[in-house]
Amino acid sequence: MKRRSGMFVALAAVIGSLLPAAASPPVVLPMIQPLHWDGSALRDPAGREVTLRGLEVAAAESAPDADRIASWGFNLVRLGLTWREVEPARGRYDRTYLAAVKSIVHTLASRGIYTLIHFRQDLYHERYGGEGAPDWAVGSPLPPVDTGGGPAGYLTPAVTNEYDLFWGNASGVRDAYADAWMRVAAELSGEPGVLGYDLFGAPWPGSQWPSCTSSAGCPAFDDVILDRFYRQVLGGIRTIDADAMIYVSPAIPASLGAGTWVGPVDDPSASTGLSFRVTCPARPPDHGPAGSGGACGPIESRAMRVQSGRARAVGAHPMLSGVAANGDPASAERLFDLAEVHGVYSFAYDAGGEASLAADHATLKVVARPYAQSVAGTLFEQDWMPDEMLRTLRLVYRANGGDTVVVWPRAIQGEYGAGVVCNPPGHCSVTAAGDRIVVHAAAGAHVIFSASRLD
Repeated sequence: MKRRSGMFVALAAVIGSLLPAAASPPVVLPMIQPLHWDGSALRDPAGREVTLRGLEVAAAESAPDADRIASWGFNLVRLGLTWREVEPARGRYDRTYLAAVKSIVHTLASRGIYTLIHFRQDLYHERYGGEGAPDWAVGSPLPPVDTGGGPAGYLTPAVTNEYDLFWGNASGVRDAYADAWMRVAAELSGEPGVLGYDLFGAPWPGSQWPSCTSSAGCPAFDDVILDRFYRQVLGGIRTIDADAMIYVSPAIPASLGAGTWVGPVDDPSASTGLSFRVTCPARPPDHGPAGSGGACGPIESRAMRVQSGRARAVGAHPMLSGVAANGDPASAERLFDLAEVHGVYSFAYDAGGEASLAADHATLKVVARPYAQSVAGTLFEQDWMPDEMLRTLRLVYRANGGDTVVVWPRAIQGEYGAGVVCNPPGHCSVTAAGDRIVVHAAAGAHVIFSASRLD
């Protein structure tokens, strides 16, 4: 095991003494403030660099327990709508459903949680064992093939044909999808809790998929078909909401390590992000020893490197989405570690509902890890060092006189120690309340904050 310096242990004891000893400390909720992307960081009105952590929740489920989500230190819910529920009949939007979505946004915002709205999509439609499109948007005459709803369904002729029809705007179906997004934006525009809109989950290239599986990717699909689609949907939303973040996603093969050319999207507000997944076809028993990833390791590393690199190349906010443990917390921990090593600090975990996560304490301790929610100053380093024995969060920044907030989820309180080094000495103060540690440093002070697992 690595040894800590005496300075760190002493400071850890100081901060530890600030943390409430009660088993259920009060939660200190952050205020919802408008966020903007400046091309390199997501910032609040005070200019602090903001990190978002949270869960994926389906709007069709019962309203999420916002208090419980906040108690885990999360400040984001990626709320999944489906086009089917938004527009069950062509041109007829379900006002009751949209009102319920708006109510969820209000509740989450009251607990300091942002909402990222996205249209859930998997295998296009229930007919193919998935979800997403309404019945009236199904156009393929080919019979479905039962694949149990698994990813092999994307390779079936009917699903391939369905996506070809969608991207080709057969019967105006792509136009209708863009119109549905405009209706959602009209309902939610101006809501302070809405971070933005994630336009299409897991785009499948249809019959072009074989050209998308190499390291070179498929620019013919990404640069032409997918780019045109994103510009259409974004353009419609921007006529209603000029400020919200807009997230686009690479085609599915990129989640397996193929190349991607998605973005940059021509957005007048420049508030764009790249929401991406990292997946592996191997099942958990094939993941190898803890921390290695086994057969999945190289696939996941390449997929993370390619997609996070693409986000940086096009100046988009990177967000890892759709991570699910599926009974294997080590796989989720490996992906989160990998994300932070590649500079992707914002992510959403798919627990199948927050109630499922509450019942899975092993995974909760993986997902609820310390993170810098907002950094007041010029950030020089933000590192996560996923050493198996000593997991460490490290921040190095020059303070601007504001408050830096580090989330200290109560699920892991007592398992991590923290320390602060301030130069010049005496120019920093540290307070803790509930699940937040606040570091106040005088303008110009250099601050090093570290949090490590106390194994």
